[in-house]
Amino acid sequence: MAHLESSATNTPRIASEIRLFDNEKKIEFIEDIDKKEVRAQEAAYFAFPFAMTQPRFRYEIQNGSVDPSKDMYPGGGVEWFSVQHWVSVEQDGASATVFPLDAPMVTLGDITRLQFPKEFGSRKGWIFSYAMNNYWGTNYRPVQGGHFRFRYVVTSATSTEPALLSKTGWEAVTPLEVDEITPSDKAVERAEPLDAAHGSFLQANDPDLLLEAWKPAEDGNGTILRFLDLGGRQRKVEVQVPLENIAGAWRTDAVERDQAPISREGAHGLNFEVQPHEIVTVRITGTPALANK
Repeated sequence: MAHLESSATNTPRIASEIRLFDNEKKIEFIEDIDKKEVRAQEAAYFAFPFAMTQPRFRYEIQNGSVDPSKDMYPGGGVEWFSVQHWVSVEQDGASATVFPLDAPMVTLGDITRLQFPKEFGSRKGWIFSYAMNNYWGTNYRPVQGGHFRFRYVVTSATSTEPALLSKTGWEAVTPLEVDEITPSDKAVERAEPLDAAHGSFLQANDPDLLLEAWKPAEDGNGTILRFLDLGGRQRKVEVQVPLENIAGAWRTDAVERDQAPISREGAHGLNFEVQPHEIVTVRITGTPALANK
């Protein structure tokens, strides 16, 4: 771990922390910024200037990824981009990826110069995190001042693998949380549903299937599971819910209206088909499957 401090115009303190990890291929940057309020036009960026002259860029959106040189409609904005979890640049068997955890706007190849190009064109392999600007005062405060923290994770590979990068991005923004339960916290003695050594609330047989939400149904009938496909291909997946004796399962729409029944696998499982980059919403009903203790 390394700590650096510096200052610049309108930023009296810039504290940088750089973290290296023993068992993970990534570098983490934490930037703490003290900034003055400025009404003259300004913008703040964090630059990641990768040494590539003919790169291919790709970035994640809500349920897929985009190559801005090929996937934009004519007339679409190509000067800055909104990133879900990651933005990657690739050339000649090398891929570098930035995860901007706190600042979703990026520019590619150069900073914003308000020229509004009609085509993406050829650009250097530079990624800029577009942290803030005061170019417009419409609908929001036209100055930024105070203390800010921006976190970034950087990794590399031989090629850009969207599914793997999306999983890494989700892990970075939603790290594991630990809550220790002591005997005095237990109000009553009851059968324990989890094995003492290990246990799982839910298991999916597909590493590219992400569980986004598991919550009570809005109408009170069972619970709702919402899955996101990161793999980008059609396939059938199987999900096991060890703590639930499933009585029924249905695919629903986004507002939880039942559409079609889902096949069940034994007392605790179900299987369904996933389309590329699909968001799948499922309702399950049943009773708890408590272990006998």
